[in-house]
Amino acid sequence: MSSYNIVVFAGDHCGPEVTAEGLKILRAIEKSSDDIKFSFQEHNLGGASIDATGEPLTDEALNAAKNADAVLLGAIGGPRWGTGKVRPEQGILKLRKEMGTYGNLRPCFFASESLVEQSPLKAEVCKGTNFNIVRELTGGIYFGERKEDDGSGHALDTEPYSRQEIERVTRLAAYLALAEDPPAPVWSLDKANVMATSRLWRKTVTEVMEKEFPQLKLGHHLIDSAAMLMVKNPRALNGVIVTSNLFGDIISDEASVIPGSLGLLPSASLTANPDGKGKCNGIYEPIHGSAPDISGKGVVNPVAMLLSVSMMLKYSLQRLDLSQKVDEAVKNVIDKGIRTKDIGGSASTSEVGDAVAKELEALLKRSPSALVNGNATPEGYYSLSINGLEDKAEYRHGPAGLSLHSKVDLKPGEHFCYITAHNPVPSPNWRTIQTSASTHTEPQSALLCMNHSCSPSVELHVYAPNATGQYPEGRAGEVRVAGDRGLKTGDALTFFYPSTELAMDRPFACSCGEKGCLGQVSGATHLSKDVLARYYINEHVKRAL
Repeated sequence: MSSYNIVVFAGDHCGPEVTAEGLKILRAIEKSSDDIKFSFQEHNLGGASIDATGEPLTDEALNAAKNADAVLLGAIGGPRWGTGKVRPEQGILKLRKEMGTYGNLRPCFFASESLVEQSPLKAEVCKGTNFNIVRELTGGIYFGERKEDDGSGHALDTEPYSRQEIERVTRLAAYLALAEDPPAPVWSLDKANVMATSRLWRKTVTEVMEKEFPQLKLGHHLIDSAAMLMVKNPRALNGVIVTSNLFGDIISDEASVIPGSLGLLPSASLTANPDGKGKCNGIYEPIHGSAPDISGKGVVNPVAMLLSVSMMLKYSLQRLDLSQKVDEAVKNVIDKGIRTKDIGGSASTSEVGDAVAKELEALLKRSPSALVNGNATPEGYYSLSINGLEDKAEYRHGPAGLSLHSKVDLKPGEHFCYITAHNPVPSPNWRTIQTSASTHTEPQSALLCMNHSCSPSVELHVYAPNATGQYPEGRAGEVRVAGDRGLKTGDALTFFYPSTELAMDRPFACSCGEKGCLGQVSGATHLSKDVLARYYINEHVKRAL
């Protein structure tokens, strides 16, 4: 079982209200899965911390956040604490700096297509908008030398940037672009026609992208031009936007109005690239403020917080399967008309949270991951356990060479069902993935393997489903055949050995051909022990979705 330590800062005014709804989602996941557990540490931040301790962030709370797997934050600040020497905002700035959250992610999209009518933009202009703003968060003008007006009528702010800071956030943006299917374009925003730091920004971004990510499309916009484009034709910026601290702060606020309510959009501030190779702590929070004018009335929209939880599952906890289920649950609830007042409904904050939690539990019970992660082995199935991740090869998108060994010997001709709950991620190291991106499917897939023997005289046959998604006995849709020597595909170290016949719904899954052993390369699929926790053999080969 995987256990995650989550530090919770409910914050000020409406912060505790939306945070409570976010915790409902995590508890619903715990209730529906036996392979995951959350431990919550609650601390004060911002105004609540000032009231309790005189400080916006205590050392105890800071240390807890730095050592956590992820941080969930409600909202901080408000006029109650004024603009004096000790302010709530100082707490979040210190938290970001000490944790090293260098990249702030603020996606702009419609959680449901039915929300398009809520946008201040015309539906034909904004429909299909889907971009992710990556804002550099620990450098730039907010951290440069400054001089206050001393009565002379002059003040000074400076914007320092180093090549290392720009390279780091560029790689984060590129990773996020590669994680899209197909890979998304990257748009860099600057003011290179005027500012020296912007000229360094443009030069560095261009060099990193050309050298390390040549397969990605890169475009540059001046920040003022991008601001106009965002309201004139926001779809033109679909993909990943990367920009400096100041520009990102401003343009992400502009983007936030496109979906029609600040209560709809999440954010994440990350300490590392979430590629699964190391710890990626992060601060996850809705983009809205503490809303003191409506807090305590039960009318605050919790969707932004619920989607922030989804981002936490995706990036810091590496549970893409659960993240997608949260997104689906939110969409379904919105489509059912269970909405707060700001998006045309009459439901309360807690009613929306309850509905999403209930919908999520239902989705998890119906999904492959519920079967994969379930406690009991279903009747007619045999349990399979994971042998471990093999370090044969590593890719930008995760470890490769996952081997699964059954607790029972698979005999020639025996059938079993391999169930996965992941989303394919195109890999720059796997040419066949890039060329077949249009054929990729959503999660809830099953790989059916037959005739699992070790005879070197049997050729490998790989099959794709027909138009109805079935795997007919006539072996329709054959896509690849290998001889006795097996097949090696590209440089992703995907080995197809003779003696194994596979019927599959993706052309890039594979079997290692050993008796009783199934292998799946994760260089292009983001597999993990948490996602692929348990598998089942079924003599009748049914998908069990």
